[in-house]
Amino acid sequence: MRAVLLTMLIGIALSCPATAVDDFSFVVLTDIHIKAGNMSFAKNLSDLVSEINAIEPRPAFALFTGDQTEMGFEDDYAEFNKIASGLKMPVYNVAGNHETKWSNWGKAGPKRFFGQDPYYSFDYGGIHFVGLDSSMWLEHHGLFSPDQLAWLRSDLDAAGRDKPAVLFFHASPNNLPNLPEFLDLIRGYNVPLVLVGHGHSFVTYRHNGTIFQMTKGAMNDTGGLRIYEVSGDEIRGYTKLGGEERKPDLTIPLRVKANPVYLLQPRAGSKADGQVKLRAMVIRPLDKIEYGIDGVYKPLARSEDGLCEATLTVDGMPGWHMISVRATDTDEMEWYDSALVRIGGGDREAWRMRASGAVQRPIRAHGDRLYFGVWGGDVYCLDARTGREIWRRNVGSDVISEVAVDNGLAYLGATDGRVIALDADTGEPRWEYKTDGPVQASPVVGGGKVFIGSGDCSFYALDAKTGKFRWKFEMARMTQSKPIYMDGAVFFGAWDQHFYALNAKDGSVRWKTPIGELIYFSPANSNPATDGKRIIVTATPWPKRNELPDVNCLDAKTGKIEWTHRCIAESHCAFNTASIAGNRLYVSSLNGKLFCLSMTDGSEVWRADIGQETYDNSPVFADGKIYAGGLRGGLFCFDTSGKREWAYSVGAGFTFAKPTVWNDLVIAASTDGWVTAVKR
Repeated sequence: MRAVLLTMLIGIALSCPATAVDDFSFVVLTDIHIKAGNMSFAKNLSDLVSEINAIEPRPAFALFTGDQTEMGFEDDYAEFNKIASGLKMPVYNVAGNHETKWSNWGKAGPKRFFGQDPYYSFDYGGIHFVGLDSSMWLEHHGLFSPDQLAWLRSDLDAAGRDKPAVLFFHASPNNLPNLPEFLDLIRGYNVPLVLVGHGHSFVTYRHNGTIFQMTKGAMNDTGGLRIYEVSGDEIRGYTKLGGEERKPDLTIPLRVKANPVYLLQPRAGSKADGQVKLRAMVIRPLDKIEYGIDGVYKPLARSEDGLCEATLTVDGMPGWHMISVRATDTDEMEWYDSALVRIGGGDREAWRMRASGAVQRPIRAHGDRLYFGVWGGDVYCLDARTGREIWRRNVGSDVISEVAVDNGLAYLGATDGRVIALDADTGEPRWEYKTDGPVQASPVVGGGKVFIGSGDCSFYALDAKTGKFRWKFEMARMTQSKPIYMDGAVFFGAWDQHFYALNAKDGSVRWKTPIGELIYFSPANSNPATDGKRIIVTATPWPKRNELPDVNCLDAKTGKIEWTHRCIAESHCAFNTASIAGNRLYVSSLNGKLFCLSMTDGSEVWRADIGQETYDNSPVFADGKIYAGGLRGGLFCFDTSGKREWAYSVGAGFTFAKPTVWNDLVIAASTDGWVTAVKR
């Protein structure tokens, strides 16, 4: 209760007048999608630059909220920078998903080519501006890492709670799994405006007194931008299409109102195996008050003194759920307070721990230990039975590589370009090898070598004991996958529209098979799978061409495509890795279908509804069961006929890492840093 009273006092303080500001204006552009050689998008930006330079009085600066480039390649950055340099004002950039999804530079690219830190702040005219990085390595989705949120809190503290702050980043609010955490963080500060991109449209969201505004993509039609004029105690907004006059939009007060909603019970992290009592305080009457579980809302009554009460039950999967109270004002402002709690599942959850950063790749089980790395650079070794931390080693940069364990060493790649070997028992460094690009792929060990791809568009073989260079194979584009080592060869797909088999001895090409009509459709999103004779690789089919396959079966000796299959016309399985058990292949689709195919000819045996969309994940077969992870934290168990036996929610973050089966446990990891072990 003391914490709630303190929060209320901060809210009252934020109702005081804002600090004095100067008169000035600035412009916002987004989603340019410059691709070297595409003159249409380049012309749009060039035309908008000319129109911005003609604005009187001249804007103080321009903010670009992500997707300045189409694929984050050097030529794309160079073309964008060439055109944007024509603006007669400072330019501030943040990264979008198109800077990091396909790029060999990933999240390191924006700093390298924009010359600005991934997140930073500056002051102008009495307002504090904060650029944030919502991009992810190799993904289209958005995320704020724990270290970035900690930095944001420190930065806003330094600026002062009373000072107006304008935040800008790429991901739209509905594309951020940790939006509740973000809203809770900025609740105690004066943040009247947040500028986003991604959706390519003029859209306004209203959350907790803050206006979130999206801008029309500069690539669309003749492009669009927003113009903001700061004067007195407000920001006047305008929308503008290329070649047209500006149109008045919202006027935004520089002082946010205090959030009137306080969730008193349950508190974050609480657990209940029966009904959950909800108590909230809404300190002033509002048009509509609701409570929600994972975004599904029901009406909530408010007493005269502001108290709201309800009893919650979860009819669906037990586990961790986001409980929220939402109140809507007459101006459509939505006020929230939320808490992640466990409802049910006490008899199934074995243990749960939170790592220091996002877990993006699968956890490696080896003996009675679990190994994985996180954003921020921590590498963990846990006791598989209890989740107890045995050791932790920070390697100095994000780890999105899966860890391989062999002969007493734990191998991984780091996004600063290093391949690293740690002592598997103690975490002590044993050796490292520096490549010339971020390592976004995962290693495999075989024949005394470690095989891994790098962002320098090369595939490396290193001595497993010493890290000494053995050979490398250069490609037109990088590989991000975990290769297969088999029969003296390594197999992997790359973003150059080829699937490769290289001789493990010297890196010479055994065979390569072209797959994909354009780079977008390369056999590179997922990892290959094998039954020892055939290789299964998924690849994105051309949109709206339902006859094109998303699953390819290749002869491991020759690379010849034996059969192909399109799992589902309205979606595809290309972002997910297949799993093979006997003569059955299991793979999931983006829209949440689980498929069982025959390895003989690719024909469909059955399909089932998972219950959530899936992305960068893989079903896991163990002891006659199939375990599948959903994007939104669901963990699902199916029998071999496709019947779902149970489901469990492991949290609110994105789940890109496939489940790990260890003895009687199945372990799931999430981008919110939570690692959860569930009894099978």
